[in-house]
Amino acid sequence: MFELIHEYPEMLRTGSTNYCARAYGALDESGSWEGYVVFVPIAGGRVLATDRETTQSTLDALLKWAGTLSWVYLEGALNRAVARQPEVRLARRLAEVERLEADARAEADELGHAAEIARAEADAAQEERVAMERALAETSARAAAAAAAFHEQVAAQARREASDASGARITYEHAPARAEEASASRIAEAHEQGATQARATAADATRRAGIRRRRTPR
Repeated sequence: MFELIHEYPEMLRTGSTNYCARAYGALDESGSWEGYVVFVPIAGGRVLATDRETTQSTLDALLKWAGTLSWVYLEGALNRAVARQPEVRLARRLAEVERLEADARAEADELGHAAEIARAEADAAQEERVAMERALAETSARAAAAAAAFHEQVAAQARREASDASGARITYEHAPARAEEASASRIAEAHEQGATQARATAADATRRAGIRRRRTPR
């Protein structure tokens, strides 16, 4: 049960309300005395009270504490009492929530900007990859075409040599001419096969380069 132990002559003011201050004590379960400061509006209205301000072992000690409170202390106690009001605490919480929301929005904006940069870098890397793949396919196509032309030239030369050896065999009918003809024919066949394979490789590389060119982002 609260007990009035001191009343202060000073009038305190916060906002548009004037208050007189009083000290109250309450005996707790352990036998100690708890001290509170209560502010009563002079013109009527809501009474404000602090949380427990002190704990003293005896009522005399509590009376002594209450009698030494200065105007500055009472002013601070009034501010603490005001801060305990539900609407004040809700206002503080609202301000905190608004600050957290603003921080979250700022962080989201920053992350969104970072995501845009990352997407732009990914698009650039994709374009570079597609361009490199196309260049590689085109280079492979040119190399295969050159190889096919080389094999075709060698095969043609070997066919001419085989034809010359065949003519020599018919003219002279001796074993070296037959061996030379057979060797030239084998060389020609090998290079003709190489030319066919190289032409197929060149066609495939050209086809892949054309597909990549069509898929290249604009």
